[in-house]
Amino acid sequence: MQSVSMLERWNDGVADLLIHRDRSDIVDRFLSHLSNCVDFDQWYAALFHRHEPAERIGFRGIKQGRDDYEDGLYLLDPFYQQYRRSPEPSVHRLGDLTRPGDTSRSPYFERYLRKWDTRDEVGYLVPIGGGRCVHLSVSRSHDLPPFERHEVQFLASLVSVVSSVFALYERTDVEEPQVPAIDRVIGRKLAGFGANVLTARESEIVFLLLKGYTAAEIAGLLEISHGTAKNHIKSIYRKLNVRSQVELLVTFIDDLYE
Repeated sequence: MQSVSMLERWNDGVADLLIHRDRSDIVDRFLSHLSNCVDFDQWYAALFHRHEPAERIGFRGIKQGRDDYEDGLYLLDPFYQQYRRSPEPSVHRLGDLTRPGDTSRSPYFERYLRKWDTRDEVGYLVPIGGGRCVHLSVSRSHDLPPFERHEVQFLASLVSVVSSVFALYERTDVEEPQVPAIDRVIGRKLAGFGANVLTARESEIVFLLLKGYTAAEIAGLLEISHGTAKNHIKSIYRKLNVRSQVELLVTFIDDLYE
């Protein structure tokens, strides 16, 4: 009976979305109807680019201070890393994209999810053309229990629906978020810095090096050995033709003015 009731609520929601498909609040309406079927108290939507910084589309239920996500922390987001690995539409539970124990000890968790008080998260990756991808995350704070298996299965069945919702959203006359010009430039340069020669792991480490982390701190944050971190850093320096963390920073600053 519970599944029938969920289906009835979902059908009612789909009917409302069809009626209001030309409205700019289509994403909010979709998420409101979705929360009537699967309970969640947080959501976040962003637009990923190959060589541009992530752009926030919207969020709800999140304790938001100054947001480091668009400033470069998105590079450590397991969903962004999955997008870089595979351009196909997909849905994932956050824990499935990380090794056991990594989620709660990763720099992404320490710098971001802890601030959000996120307990469990399911995220969609929906390509929309031009190398761009919508990332929609629905999550639960510690006020709610983790998602149950049948709830994750229901969410996973909606990939094509999410794709259609954001296709409709893109066609509406939506005011673009205003991002300060300097932040946009820095974010774009950071996203593309060394991208043609560095691996995904090396790009993560470059981000941390530019933030001032030492090799030992990076090893702890990424759950790798000190020796492995140092080897990655040596490879980065060789590929970018620098000899130290200071030279790396200078090279990045020079890159900002090109």
